[in-house]
Amino acid sequence: MIHDSFDWAAIKDGGTQAHLQSNLVGSINLLEASNEKQFIYMSSIAVHHYMHDKWEGEIDGAHPTRPGSLYGGCKASVESHLWAANATRKQQVTAIRPCAVYGIDPNLKRSMGWPMIESIAAGKPFNKLGGGKFVHVDDVAAATIAAIDNSNASPQVYNLVDCYARWADWARIVAEELGCEVDINESSPAIPKNNFTTKDVTDDLGVMLNRGMDGIRKHIKKLINAR
Repeated sequence: MIHDSFDWAAIKDGGTQAHLQSNLVGSINLLEASNEKQFIYMSSIAVHHYMHDKWEGEIDGAHPTRPGSLYGGCKASVESHLWAANATRKQQVTAIRPCAVYGIDPNLKRSMGWPMIESIAAGKPFNKLGGGKFVHVDDVAAATIAAIDNSNASPQVYNLVDCYARWADWARIVAEELGCEVDINESSPAIPKNNFTTKDVTDDLGVMLNRGMDGIRKHIKKLINAR
């Protein structure tokens, strides 16, 4: 059983109770209904918000979940029920935690980077600050499939994080690939305060999370060519 769904309408429009009933209670009910089947849950790196100084900036699967949003709180709550299912009935459980996922969506306008390409192609300055951790959708799929019938993957969590990039870094690549000259605000810190260790993803699942900025550039090239 691979659980990879989330009721966004409930959390955006229905209020907290509708969200909890659909996304939290619904997920727990699905876990219970799966009974003894292996349960692979598509969680999120959003289960993390506050990072404890004891980890010295290198976050692994042992770090406690301290979310900073309803979405992350829901994911962390479902994860706790995975561990309970494993402890009480020996159900095989795995939590997959992608960060921001990029890749070509069949609906191109939903692909990460599309609005940026359109804006920069029009010659508009880019001022979005901040950035985040990124991972390619193919690596998320590969890790999920590799967890199936894998004794190393239960009970286990996997933080799927490939690289950190500022939005300005994305914008600079877009401008280079389009051959545009636009003003880009690069004042955000170039290095994140915290990183995620992913050795277990390679050791247990055989997935290398090493596309880096080159992976983002290849994605942007494909997206530009698909316009």
